[in-house]
Amino acid sequence: MWARIVAVLFALAAGIAQAQQYPAKPVRIVVPFPPGGPTDIAARFVANHFTKAFGHAATVENISGAGGIVGSDRVAKSPPDGYTVLMGSSNAFSVAHLLYPNIPFDALKDFAPISIVIRTPNYLVVNPKVPANTVQELIAYARKNPGKLNYSSAGAGTSTHMNMELFKNMTGVFILHIPYKGSAPSVASVVAGETQMAMETGPALIPHVKAGRLKMLAATTIARTRALPQVPTVAESGLKGFDAYTWFGMVAPAGVSREIVQKLHAETVKALAVPDVRQKLENLGAEVIASTPEEFTALQKSEIAKWAKLVKEAGIKAE
Repeated sequence: MWARIVAVLFALAAGIAQAQQYPAKPVRIVVPFPPGGPTDIAARFVANHFTKAFGHAATVENISGAGGIVGSDRVAKSPPDGYTVLMGSSNAFSVAHLLYPNIPFDALKDFAPISIVIRTPNYLVVNPKVPANTVQELIAYARKNPGKLNYSSAGAGTSTHMNMELFKNMTGVFILHIPYKGSAPSVASVVAGETQMAMETGPALIPHVKAGRLKMLAATTIARTRALPQVPTVAESGLKGFDAYTWFGMVAPAGVSREIVQKLHAETVKALAVPDVRQKLENLGAEVIASTPEEFTALQKSEIAKWAKLVKEAGIKAE
């Protein structure tokens, strides 16, 4: 018994010493998506700040695949020492396990939350040939023309898929899902008329909306977005309570010390508080959140419950 107590005290002392010395080398931020998107850009802003704050050159590594699952799994299995963290997505943290039962990590148990970093509202758009200029007109058209509309997404389990399934569930209309491998081909299909509608992120849509290649009907968040305040929300267009978006947050492998989490959280919040950083992210259609670890956990649990209910009610399966 005394041996166990001594071992626990020794481990505790070692953990405190490690936290006091942290960081003694560069921090690596894994982004489970290709370079160039809002997640990647936000991670690089944070990495630049870590470099200045910690005195070591923080790096960003893009490990994409399977909608964020590959990179997320790599971090879940990394040593819990605070030197490898993940800029993960709501897809992997709250939806993927509902559609893919063999996912190689537990989104709640295998990570230590640090901070929700940004969220990106989605927007409902239609091809200009669709005779609808409002959400209610679109719903009416879908009801009168069953089987005539289909929608594109960036892939099964992504927010662009789940947001539209929520829309279908709340309206009772049938719209066929056509999944693509990423937002770019998803949006291109609506522009080309191969699909008629989508709920995609602002950066992927706005250039086409400005050029008249797409009609934007509504934002998916409960309140109007800061990026496009003139665009009404789905909720205010008749679907009361409709609230859906993509969020991205920083986590470390489970087991990392609380002291290290606190250091990473404090510096992440400082990085996101820089006015120029906030403005650049908002120009991309992202909204800065900078939550506490506890707020992160609460959001994740509420999102899991929300999407689990939808998956069950609508019988959603991965294509």
